[in-house]
Amino acid sequence: MSKTDVFIRVFSSSELRLGFAIATVARWRMQQDCRVHVIQWADGLKYNWWIGHRKGEWIGEWINEPELPFATSSLRQAEELAKSDPYIICNDDNLPYGQDFVSNGLDIMNRYPDYGVISGVVVNGEGSEFEMNGPEVKEIHAVGGLVFLRKGLVTNFPQLEDCFWDGERHKQVVEKGFKSGYSRSLPYLHMGAHFSVANPAFFVGA
Repeated sequence: MSKTDVFIRVFSSSELRLGFAIATVARWRMQQDCRVHVIQWADGLKYNWWIGHRKGEWIGEWINEPELPFATSSLRQAEELAKSDPYIICNDDNLPYGQDFVSNGLDIMNRYPDYGVISGVVVNGEGSEFEMNGPEVKEIHAVGGLVFLRKGLVTNFPQLEDCFWDGERHKQVVEKGFKSGYSRSLPYLHMGAHFSVANPAFFVGA
């Protein structure tokens, strides 16, 4: 079975955030079609991510400094280490729905070759009424959270904090002739709803 690389970016600044991360990593490791890699903020609350580690999976720690933000270093590591194309970038509080989440995502990426990055859609939180009516994939500016990204589209890594990276990714994807969008066929739970999503578009099913 071919496996898709999943990079989980763990920024465990509190006990609650660490709890989200533990649940997120455990959930992704239930997927037999993935290699789950953990990129942890070095100054965050510690946890032994080697528990449940599987062959071929990578675990690393990175600092968060103005000259090298964790957001930048973690995304750069994902692009450099990914063997699958596309690969998945996931924040540490995102839980995919269903065992077929990855296979559905890969199928959608295959059927929409003009899209360079496609995110899932958040199905919880205020204003997140989820409806299946409408296009399977909707073009939108600056997707984030949990995304399928084609390898080789994001190759420049400016020193930006996390809140600016969705826009930077979108810019680089568009520069290479692709679109950004989300798919209502890829629902996921955002455990940090109302606290860590900057783009309100991810709380609607429209």
